[in-house]
Amino acid sequence: MIKLITDKKHRFGKYILIKNKNMFVSPNGEIEVEENLVTYALEAGFELVDKDAKFISREEEVKIKEVNDILSSAKQNAEEIIKEAHREADKIIMEAKKAANIIIEDSGIEEKQEFESKLKDRKVEELREVLASSDNYDKETISKMKKQELIDAIMKIRYE
Repeated sequence: MIKLITDKKHRFGKYILIKNKNMFVSPNGEIEVEENLVTYALEAGFELVDKDAKFISREEEVKIKEVNDILSSAKQNAEEIIKEAHREADKIIMEAKKAANIIIEDSGIEEKQEFESKLKDRKVEELREVLASSDNYDKETISKMKKQELIDAIMKIRYE
């Protein structure tokens, strides 16, 4: 609170309206106002008791309001840009998912995985019989192969 004084005796001991606030003027002509009301009290004919008191002038108040308005506007613009970026990102992700699904369908990845899974469920002897029926490997080579090698060989024959 900042103390101000007036020499207008008709105000002593009464209320005065300063920027829509009723302020009581003491019997010796003093009032105490908040920092943001000092300029209005000065305009109403009061003087600072402490000439070194710090307060916000009208010009500073206007500048602060302008800066706050600019910041508010910039924040709104930034939020809109972020929303638009999210919409664009979602759109790109959806397009990428569609493209990935087409690639998966075209390359038969799911079919290959399902076939490989079925091969893994089979016994080694069954896998050797399947590979021997292909005529791509001789029986001696097939007999030395491990289960995963047999599966890989069958997958290679079927899908390449």
